[in-house]
Amino acid sequence: MQMLRISVGDVTNMFTETIDDTDRPSNQVTTHTPDQTPSISLEKYDLASGVDVSGDEGKGNRDTPEAALPVTGEPIGLGYLITNTGAVPLTSLTLTDTTITGNGTVSQMVWPEGWNEESTLEPGESITVTATLSGVTTDHTNIGTVTAIPILACPMVDDNPWDDNPAATPDGMCTAETLTADDPWNATIAPPIPGVSVETGGTIQPDTGTPVPLWALLGASLLMAGGVIAGVVFWRRRRKGGR
Repeated sequence: MQMLRISVGDVTNMFTETIDDTDRPSNQVTTHTPDQTPSISLEKYDLASGVDVSGDEGKGNRDTPEAALPVTGEPIGLGYLITNTGAVPLTSLTLTDTTITGNGTVSQMVWPEGWNEESTLEPGESITVTATLSGVTTDHTNIGTVTAIPILACPMVDDNPWDDNPAATPDGMCTAETLTADDPWNATIAPPIPGVSVETGGTIQPDTGTPVPLWALLGASLLMAGGVIAGVVFWRRRRKGGR
């Protein structure tokens, strides 16, 4: 008789054999089924704002367009917080980033020192990968995607459960299906500063959209100052004449 374990934890069981209307209960056996639930999470954020580990819209998570980071075209440092949220180790981690809206390129991904494909992320542990986003000139959305392979305890093998030989643990490592987690991140072009802006070559651009040369504004200022001085001199002469 063999049974399939369907729940995690300790289970005590026994059976009763009936022969010639006589019950012959077995001994009780307690077995333990470990939790081998695999899980992984990814939080993508901009390094300048930091990460909200709760996964909400705080700090640099920017999961929605409403929370987008205003950018000006300069390169942006990104962080990818990868956490093993399951009950078993994870290995063979991969990380990719895909732009799905607008333009821009993610490059220069840097993993923790010494990390490689054979490294193991234990339950509860986290690592951070960094990268650089550049070339953003429009509203932008990209999605980071992490994959990992769970490492499971191999089930014991007993070809003949009725003999006196104990079950054997197979050699090697047992794994489960590949896990995947992703997280979007958004940016938007920062609006221009209201008022005037200085163009190349010393030209001041008011809100009207008509460029005004800097020398013209300086000349107008000098004329206004001269008019004030002339007015003061005329007033003083007139005052002396009235005496």
